[in-house]
Amino acid sequence: MGHELIWARTDRYVGKILHIEPGHVLSLQYHNKKDESIYVLTGEIILRIQQGDTLIERPMSQGAAFHIEPKLIHQFEAVAPTDLLEASTPRSTTSCASKTATGGRDMKVIVPLAGKGTRLLPLTKRVPKPLVRVAGRPVMDYVMDAVQGLDVEELIVITGHLKESVERYIVEHYDIPAKFVEQKTLDGTAGAINLARPYVDSPVLIIFVDTVFEADLSLINRVTPTASSGQGSGGLPAVRRDRDGRGGYMTRIVEKPSTPVSRLANIGLQYIRDWKSLFDGIAHTLKQPPGKGGEYYLTDAFQYMVDRGRRLLTAPVAGWYDCGKVDTLLETNQHLLEHGRARTPAGPCPGCTIVPPSTSRTA
Repeated sequence: MGHELIWARTDRYVGKILHIEPGHVLSLQYHNKKDESIYVLTGEIILRIQQGDTLIERPMSQGAAFHIEPKLIHQFEAVAPTDLLEASTPRSTTSCASKTATGGRDMKVIVPLAGKGTRLLPLTKRVPKPLVRVAGRPVMDYVMDAVQGLDVEELIVITGHLKESVERYIVEHYDIPAKFVEQKTLDGTAGAINLARPYVDSPVLIIFVDTVFEADLSLINRVTPTASSGQGSGGLPAVRRDRDGRGGYMTRIVEKPSTPVSRLANIGLQYIRDWKSLFDGIAHTLKQPPGKGGEYYLTDAFQYMVDRGRRLLTAPVAGWYDCGKVDTLLETNQHLLEHGRARTPAGPCPGCTIVPPSTSRTA
């Protein structure tokens, strides 16, 4: 896992700090035009660069620097918790040269966030739900942390409530090309994802921003089934898996079941390799009568795929933390402050003083 902090952005350069956790490997990649230099602020990494058909490893510890020219195939792996200072030319298209080396695949990431966030009122009256802060950062930032290092061609963001604020934040803070589509009629998750259909021509990763999750998304580079779905347990769409040893494939998924069909739940994180079957399922769903609340659910499209022989692999996640209600948002905030990515960083610059949150106790 890891995350990035963009601390400078102009029409001439971008400055960012990349944090990489031990054992985490970013995708093998190159940039068509982007010219960058990295400096190890803290920690230790292995920098791999390709020379001919061979990957050359170069250990780098605190104080080491390296210039990465355009077209140079490279990869980072953290040996210890590491902060990298990166200075580069503005973003350009990133082409992934890692398909044979890592199994990576170009994909689109669909982020539906058109809802008004009524369960978070009054917080969402003036702040869109994905920009509500938890542990000092917008929920959306944690989602973007998760896709760092994947072979993402483009974000397709389904907007709605306070869409101007969402669009401005994404353009200013994330170094990935983004397309914005407004969901003018809030007709459910299937309707939201269907708006991305004209722009999808490759595998897709669908991420909802109601939760902060801890998951190894490198699974995407290893799966061969039609799709994979992050699953946990709790009050989300219920998932039933096969029990005959075939490896955890979904057999049934039910949106908001009155009687649970299993102890597993879909946390709103899905990678779909067969995107054509996905949109066939959505088209079928939209032709049926709407479900609960007059909405059309993406889960019905998944069930359509399963019923027609498509294989949807379920995969466990290490943790997921709800941000969709005020009480659970506070619980997630506490968890991240105590255990997660909101801890005080080391650095980033000489002479900086970081003042941690204060606590008070009564006798």
